Amino acid sequence: MSLVWGILFVAALISSCTDIRWRRIYNAVTYPAFLCLMAINALATLGWGSKWTGAVGLGCAFAGAVICLVITAIPYLTNTGGAGDAKLGAVIGAALGVEKGIITVLVSFIVAGVLIVIVLIWDRGPLFIAKVIYHRIGHFFVPLWIEPLSEEQNALLREPVPMAPSFFIGILITNIPYVQAFLVF
Repeated sequence: MSLVWGILFVAALISSCTDIRWRRIYNAVTYPAFLCLMAINALATLGWGSKWTGAVGLGCAFAGAVICLVITAIPYLTNTGGAGDAKLGAVIGAALGVEKGIITVLVSFIVAGVLIVIVLIWDRGPLFIAKVIYHRIGHFFVPLWIEPLSEEQNALLREPVPMAPSFFIGILITNIPYVQAFLVF
């Protein structure tokens, strides 16, 4: 296990716990993780410890952080997510670089979608979810025949969802060799 992956793992794990419990991802977790990752990548760019740290280099870390921040800021800008999610996205990009960072964020969004559907089916039942999907899609395509979502259905779609656990699972899925090495120790 590399130093970079360890920092990412701990930051995502702590953020997951706080996001589930208090619906917050704290700056006290994301800012130090980001600064440590950028420092490690800067040192690796200078030739110090790039092999054992798992660094991707300063340029790749910075580009990954910016791109992942932009991708994860989209829900925040549309008022459906928090800024902590975007900051955690920047940490993911700083740790993994551009390509692996984007893949991890996209996998995390897919995981979030699956988890949301599972929780909603468990909480509200499959019939309620089927009605929401029917009214949402049906009203979009044939608005004269299918009525829009009810206020209850609309409120359900506006409920905030903790994204950090999905980021954590996405990190684990996209970094399976590191997970296997971590479980050995």
